[in-house]
Amino acid sequence: MHEWLDRARWIETEAWTDIAGGAPEPLRRALGVDVFRWDGATLLRAQRLESILFNRVLGLETAGREELVLGRALECFARARVARFFVQAPHADARWAALMQRHALVAFHRPWVKLARGRSGPFVREGGVHEIAAARPSEASAWAQVLAGGLDIDDAGVALLAAVVERPGWVTLVARDGEEVVGAAAMFVRDGVASLTGAATRATHRRRGIQMALLARRVTMALDAGCSLITSETGIEVPGQPNSSCNNMMRCGLEIVGTVDNFTRPDTRWATRSLDGSSPR
Repeated sequence: MHEWLDRARWIETEAWTDIAGGAPEPLRRALGVDVFRWDGATLLRAQRLESILFNRVLGLETAGREELVLGRALECFARARVARFFVQAPHADARWAALMQRHALVAFHRPWVKLARGRSGPFVREGGVHEIAAARPSEASAWAQVLAGGLDIDDAGVALLAAVVERPGWVTLVARDGEEVVGAAAMFVRDGVASLTGAATRATHRRRGIQMALLARRVTMALDAGCSLITSETGIEVPGQPNSSCNNMMRCGLEIVGTVDNFTRPDTRWATRSLDGSSPR
């Protein structure tokens, strides 16, 4: 399990680094997107995006000089006037909590669970009544708009998501109702590890099995591609903020392999326009 957790952390970092760092250079400049790597840690910074997913520090627990790296990261956010960000660290670890406290950061109220499965385990047949297929290039913007709505990525970030359609390493799926894109999902694959990076459904088409169908299709595709590990992450369900994603993933054979805290400024909220911390996968 420890190996699975390490690889789950690694592939999440690789996926989001590819979304940010692999975008066309003019788009990166327009949004103020930067990727920094220090001593094993990765900082994603998007000066003109509100989304926390593009403003966070990952892999700090692998850094040899975590105090120095954290200080450098906070300076980078401050210089760019980025006020909403996450610093991810092991859950319920007193040493990490003390380090964050020294920098006036607190644990966000909703930790994230990491989930993973190997090649053995249950398969779930796809449900739903809508067509599931690869996103066409002409659907890239519509696909990204649906996904951005589920992940609370503001309109400026839609182009960053759209740029991954047909990019090597990515699987981008749509659920269609006729010709309308009503569901969207992404999966990133590298070195035999798959990351279920995100999925969302339009509000008008929820409770029709689309999320489960998108999830099952990606798991099946990852296994067919020979992946040895399939991973994801989602927010822990807390009172007033339900999250069915974890249960859906467990139905597809993923199991919880670890928990991470997201440290941030005391006044930080996840969402700017949707339910706080929904983060469907």
